[in-house]
Amino acid sequence: MKIPSLILFFILIGTTAYAGWADGNRLNQSCTAIGRYDTGYCHGFISAAATMAIESTYCEKTVNGEKTYASVSREECENPLELAIPGNLQLSQVLDVVLSYLNNNPGELHKPAELLVEQALLKSFGLREPQKTIQVP
Repeated sequence: MKIPSLILFFILIGTTAYAGWADGNRLNQSCTAIGRYDTGYCHGFISAAATMAIESTYCEKTVNGEKTYASVSREECENPLELAIPGNLQLSQVLDVVLSYLNNNPGELHKPAELLVEQALLKSFGLREPQKTIQVP
């Protein structure tokens, strides 16, 4: 029991330190490389960043006369929005969307990888008003 926990601890420590400096170039390199480590890094990073983006609240802001959207807490926004993700979205589709975005926007690869994942999802799926959740007693 202690050995698997210890292994998981070192994996998480290494991943956290590594993910902090990941940019689009590193993500694109991992996603196009052949090898289990790179493929695992690519899929894991995109999955985690996409989950964060999907669970985020967005607020419309105007900067220099252009509409833009920022991820904010729900309390900070008068009209909160969320990603318009289809209910049956699969990880393979998320990977396709992000990889297509990286390939079609090479001038953006210097930006943080998690930002590029978010931008890919925003461009592909857009935003909508938050869906109401039904509370089951």
